[in-house]
Formats: sequence, C-alpha cells, structure tokens
Amino acid sequence: MKPTIVLFDIDGTLIVAGGAGRRALETAFERCVNRPDALEHVRFGGMTDRLILQQAFDAIGIPFEEKLAQEIFRTYVAALEDELERAEHFRVLPGASDMIRLVRDAAGLSVGLGTGNIEAGARLKLKRGGLWKHFSFGGFGDDHADRGELLRSGAERGAKQLDCPLSRCRVVTIGDTPRDVHATRRLAELCPGVETESIGVTTGSFSSEELTLAGADYVFAGLQADGVLDAIRLPS
Repeated sequence: MKPTIVLFDIDGTLIVAGGAGRRALETAFERCVNRPDALEHVRFGGMTDRLILQQAFDAIGIPFEEKLAQEIFRTYVAALEDELERAEHFRVLPGASDMIRLVRDAAGLSVGLGTGNIEAGARLKLKRGGLWKHFSFGGFGDDHADRGELLRSGAERGAKQLDCPLSRCRVVTIGDTPRDVHATRRLAELCPGVETESIGVTTGSFSSEELTLAGADYVFAGLQADGVLDAIRLPS
C-alpha cells in the first residue's frame, strides 16, 4: 500500500454542532456590520468559511476586504466558543472516535483534516467533542476559499509527516457532501499523478445516490459502517 494521507471533513462527518457555527457567524455579522441577516440565503454544507463570507458580503452589497473578513472571523471565534458551550444538540457522530483511532494506529497512514472551517473554529468544534487531540495537521479554510486548494495544503502537510513526497502518496478524503467529493477531484487536477479517492458518508443531508452521482469512490452510511477502514487501506 502506498503511504496514505487520510483527510476528514468535520461538520456532518465527525460531529454535528447543533447550528452553533451559523449562529456564531450571524452574531459576528451583527456586531461587525450590523447585518445579522447576511447569511439568510447562504447554504453552509461543504462550503469553506472564506467562501461563506464572500457570498454573505455579496448578498448585502459589501465589497470583500481582508481586514473586515479577519475582524468577522475573530468575532466569530469568540462567539463560537459561547455557542458550543450551550449547544444542546452537539454530538460526535457514531464511529467517529473509533475510526480516527484505527486510522492513527494503522501503519503507513497519516490522519488529518480537510475542512472548510478556519483552523480556530475547527479546533473549538473538535475540542468540544474531545477529538482535536487526534489531529496534528490539516487543510483549513484559512488556507484557501477553494476546497480543492485547501485539501492540497492538508495533503502536503500529511506527506511531510509521512516523510514522503506527495507525488508518491495516496490521498483519501472522507466527507458528507458533494462538495467534498468535487474537491477531491479538484485535488487530483491540482496534483497530477497523485492517487486520490473519496469516501462519502450519508451522515449529513445528502443521500448515497447524490454522493455517488457526485463521483464518490465509496459511499457508506457512516464511519461505523463495515468496510470503511478497508476502503481507506485498499492497496493500490
């Protein structure tokens, strides 16, 4: 088996935050630009935090400026901590903890994150579920608005951890939305010659048919399903 980098999505794949992220970002828009309605028509599933901001700015007619974006992100992180503490419906999804441990313990595998969350937000969400300690690297929304680009950042960090050139590695992504699958295909375009595979899990709002149609190589009901670890470790 090739040295393999496994990149987990967070929301809808490892945890459900009970709407804490959206509420925190609405609070940030209210405090920073007095527009709590900025996210009214923005769908979060599979989006990067930077792309969410861009769409919200467009919706309320504000030009995207990096200084303002960073102010909103700082306010969001502070609000997110409070929202997570009182999120009644926060939960770690079945099988997530066990699957992370199995991947970490397997020879030739490096486990990281491939998430649209900015790193500070990812840390808070996963700490709330006791999962952050398992991850030493990832690709985050800080890296790029484009999900394929942030997966490349995560893959490069994983290859460094494996002490192996990325060109000799295999990258497996695990996510719950078609955007996760599309980003894996984008990663393959960005890194010609790198073997990529996507695992879709129907733990979010998308069906197995939708994930298959998007191009997922494997689809499972969740991380606790039989066959997930075999798909991750499938020899090339």
